[in-house]
Amino acid sequence: KMAPLVLVTGVSGYIASWVAHLALKLGYRVRGTVRSLNNENKISHLRNLCIGSKNNIELVEADLTSDKGWDKAVEGCDYILHLASPFPFEHPKDKQEIIVPAVEGTLRVLRAASKQLIPPKRIVITSSYVSIAYGCDIKDKIFTDETWTVVDDPKYPIAPYVESKTLAEKAAWKFVEDLPLDKKLEIAFINPSLVFGPMISNSDCTSADTVKSLIIKKIPAVPDIEFDLIHVFDVAKAHILAMTNPNAAYKRFLLVGVQINYQKMAAILYEEFKPQGYNPAYYTLPTWLLRLAAQFNPKAAAVLKYIGPRRNFNPKNVKDILGLTVNTNGEELVKAMAYAAITSGIIIDKSPNQSITKNYIQPEIDISDLKSV
Repeated sequence: KMAPLVLVTGVSGYIASWVAHLALKLGYRVRGTVRSLNNENKISHLRNLCIGSKNNIELVEADLTSDKGWDKAVEGCDYILHLASPFPFEHPKDKQEIIVPAVEGTLRVLRAASKQLIPPKRIVITSSYVSIAYGCDIKDKIFTDETWTVVDDPKYPIAPYVESKTLAEKAAWKFVEDLPLDKKLEIAFINPSLVFGPMISNSDCTSADTVKSLIIKKIPAVPDIEFDLIHVFDVAKAHILAMTNPNAAYKRFLLVGVQINYQKMAAILYEEFKPQGYNPAYYTLPTWLLRLAAQFNPKAAAVLKYIGPRRNFNPKNVKDILGLTVNTNGEELVKAMAYAAITSGIIIDKSPNQSITKNYIQPEIDISDLKSV
């Protein structure tokens, strides 16, 4: 009997690479979509994605912005894990540049799946905690798996990325609700906060950039911003569990492991990497000074938006339904992200004789609590 076939969209990405790796490790067959099979830079790390697994990954071309290739990509899949999503490094000039591909891309995958004679058993869509915890007054509010970001309150404006993830998730729910009964698709959503941890891919990502700014001192002083982190291994496991757990259908899974202040993150990196040839950002930036700078510096104004009380989360589904206990060690997450960014070349290895890269051992996902195929 052949192992179940899992489609992982956007498989070259930071999280998706780990999800595909884990699925292979558990014995699934994996098909992954990439935007181009000719972009060696983006896909070379997928060739030996899981050493020792009995199946190799199959790569197919499909782009969120075009219908081409999606029918073929979903054909014969038992499960679909939809991780592909546009993530901007810069604020787009026009927010539709990011909203349209996010919404349309998700609907393309669902449309293709709904046309299959034998539909997939379940589709897990990677949303984000930004579709849960934004666009409102966060003081005294507790965010849960059921909370939704408000996209249209002028008192609490949201960034285009936040809007794109919220609207894409809402569109997916609506699409599935509107399907005829004989065509129903089972869906579940993973809503992680900022994902930290080791990397298989070597392409730049927002997560790596967050530590890079501190390590190479891209910013002279560190603002008082709260970050919500989740370990990439927990995110990968959540995808597999949400795909296979009978009770996970039509649920959202908010994933937040630990809250850490950017200044605390800076202190951890300073202590760890100062002795290893780096000069990480160390000075704290008082908020009053940031407010002053924000009046004539657009970058400072953008940072100021993130200053405020920390959000309170109460994610129940991940523990109650999936049985997953997530990593809450902030220091471990920050260091893991930094070492990954250095050893993958996103940050230049400045340690004596490149000892960081030479001595690095890639951490491995523990699968003892997961079922193999």
